[in-house]
This record gives sequence, C-alpha cells and structure tokens, in this order.
Amino acid sequence: MRMLIAEIMVNIVTSIPFSANLLYGTATFYVVNKSVERVEIENFVNFLSQFLIHLLSVAPFYLFVISSKSFRREFIHTLLGWWYRYVLRRTRILPITDHTTATIGH
Repeated sequence: MRMLIAEIMVNIVTSIPFSANLLYGTATFYVVNKSVERVEIENFVNFLSQFLIHLLSVAPFYLFVISSKSFRREFIHTLLGWWYRYVLRRTRILPITDHTTATIGH
C-alpha cells in the first residue's frame, strides 16, 4: 500500500509543474512584448517541467530500489553478477606461434 501511495505522490509532484507550465504557456501565447529575461525564465521553467515529466518513467525503479529490501538485494546481486561476468572476466592472451615455417637443413 505504501508503494502505491509513493507512486501516486511522485506522479502528482512530477505532473503538476508540467500542467501548470502548459496552462501558463497557453495563457501567454499571444503576448507579444515579452522581455528577454521573461523569455529566458519561461524557457528554463519549460525545461524543468519537461525534465520532471520525463523522470516519471524511471521513478518506479528508484522507488522500488529505495523501499523494497528484496528488490534491492536482487538488483545488487544481478548487477554484481554482470560486473564479474563481463567487466572483470579474465582473458588469457597467448602469443601467436607460426608452426608452418620450418627451417630446412637442420
């Protein structure tokens, strides 16, 4: 139940700024005499609201990692297994020996 509440809270916190910015942009669309500073602030707020709405797709993963002990343990186990298998694997490098050339006369 607490996971559901946490996901709903994250959804609300990330969706409200985007919706408010969308409403503000619609309301001020036909304003012509915007100063340079106002346009910069509007662009920055637009960037932040879009960034937050994009975080909504990865929020459940971080919520599970933070709140679920079994999920966190399984994630760390999988990550370490991948690390040992693909990053720290030992490869042997052997010299290439060419057995096709033989010395004649010995």
